[in-house]
Amino acid sequence: MKIIHVANFSLFKHGAQFYDTDRKITNGLIRNGHHVYDFSYRDIARFSGWFNSSKTGRTKMVAAFLETLRHFRPHLLLLGHSELLTLKDLDTARSICPEMKVAMWWVDPLDDIAHLKERMGILDVLFATTGVTPLASAMGERKTTVLSYFPNIVDPSVETGRAFTVQRPVHDLVFFGRKVPGRQAMGQKLLTLSKTLNVGIYGGSKATQVFDSKYIDLLSASRMGLSYSRYNDIAYYASDRIAQLTGNGVLTFSPAVPGMNELYSGDEVVYFEDWNDFSEKVFAFHRDWDSCTRHARKGWEKAHSAFNGNRVTQFMIETIFNTSYSEFYEWQNQVLR
Repeated sequence: MKIIHVANFSLFKHGAQFYDTDRKITNGLIRNGHHVYDFSYRDIARFSGWFNSSKTGRTKMVAAFLETLRHFRPHLLLLGHSELLTLKDLDTARSICPEMKVAMWWVDPLDDIAHLKERMGILDVLFATTGVTPLASAMGERKTTVLSYFPNIVDPSVETGRAFTVQRPVHDLVFFGRKVPGRQAMGQKLLTLSKTLNVGIYGGSKATQVFDSKYIDLLSASRMGLSYSRYNDIAYYASDRIAQLTGNGVLTFSPAVPGMNELYSGDEVVYFEDWNDFSEKVFAFHRDWDSCTRHARKGWEKAHSAFNGNRVTQFMIETIFNTSYSEFYEWQNQVLR
């Protein structure tokens, strides 16, 4: 089918974040045989506005978006980050292509979601990397919109690392986390392990941020890694870091997020309850590199077999068009119609 994918493809970052979810979704859809037209709404708005301002360029961006719809006539309008499109714009889009399905995906925490709530009833499906119970609670009255969980995606052309094969790792343990309270505190605790382990901590300051191929290369050369999200007590929720770690073959540690063991088992991702439990398990795997390698390989195999873009976008299409699932998906009970 023909699909217009509206998202923040960050053209002006010139490939610095080629591993973002928007491109993985497009890749998966194309591999499944669909014709996908990417519409980088923020870049078009900035390019069209005064002094690269997306606000002043919004009107021209919307006109370009609607013209693209008229030319392409998609079966599906798939929205990622798209806050510059108003309800009126989406209503107009539906009037141009009345048979078109409209769906949206969301991988961030459920913090700044006023525009998502407004779209209840306009969207056919809202996908989020948050369990359907907390998602429904956050959305309130969903009207006719279907709510669905979807897992963070692994792409074999992006997650190319095999960290479990590295003989001389750059880091025994690596952690990436921006400067937010929970992650910052975890970073400080990780420093206490550096007397024994080679610990790499990145992202807490501008000087330590890592992007582009350097990021993938660094993951691929580290034996163990910590997936620690802004929130670690929301069912099924984890940032895309978990896919990047497991997908590059890093032995991944994660807080015991509710439901996450239904996606990754305990011999694919190492779950911990608190700091003491975490540090004990890290040191245990550091002493036993054979066990570390086995667990990391199993996590890598699960990530690439269960959460690859082909499979996840196939689930998304089947959910949007309400067809029978072509296979069993580990998360298919997280759909609310």
